[in-house]
Amino acid sequence: MCLYNCFYSAWVNSYDGDLDFTVPAGHVMRGMISIHDNGADSVEVPIESLVSNSPITALLHLLVCVYSWVNDYDHPFTFTCPQHQSIQRVVSHHDNHKEDRVFDFTCSNYEDSKFDSCYWTEYVNDFDQPVIFQCPHGGVLNGVSSYHDNHREDRRFRFYCCESPGNCLFNCYYSGLVNQYDGDLDYTVPDGHVMRGWTSVHDNHHEDRVFDFDVCRMQQCLETGNPGETVIGK
Repeated sequence: MCLYNCFYSAWVNSYDGDLDFTVPAGHVMRGMISIHDNGADSVEVPIESLVSNSPITALLHLLVCVYSWVNDYDHPFTFTCPQHQSIQRVVSHHDNHKEDRVFDFTCSNYEDSKFDSCYWTEYVNDFDQPVIFQCPHGGVLNGVSSYHDNHREDRRFRFYCCESPGNCLFNCYYSGLVNQYDGDLDYTVPDGHVMRGWTSVHDNHHEDRVFDFDVCRMQQCLETGNPGETVIGK
């Protein structure tokens, strides 16, 4: 889950005045600003973060944000990054009642690279089976599509790969497992890297998956790489 369209509420009370603020529908609260005035007649403000044995007077300024997922539980989703961007962050939350995950993705530009020659793969896994996928030919992972089966309580995945002509991948490595079964997932591709692949293993007891991501550096292709360095692409 990612936050966006954040804004401050403006002051929600006056000195010595009551406070009654409701977060707007579809939003969550991310922060709070408070200013104390020693000159005002004090009133008690029942907020745990303002610890004091004495009454205080404060103005409050609250920060709220919109939250969203690309899918609902048990529903399919198809997500692609805007043109010339690749997936930079993956966030997911598992629900033990639904035995499914919701996902959200963030994309970013990679320096001056332009991605084209994009295509969707077929579904790369069967239900209850591992996902082991890398974009071929130096491609970068720019989208994900998935659907859920309520009987198997699992998902199948397919991927959207794009190539960047004249650029090659190198120094690729796996992130290691980024979540536990039934646990939250929040992975950000390191600076200077792109996501190339996605590995995932399903467990029938937890009815959930753990995830491992394949990331690489990208640079203009060279005729030969450095000794011992694998360069992928064309």
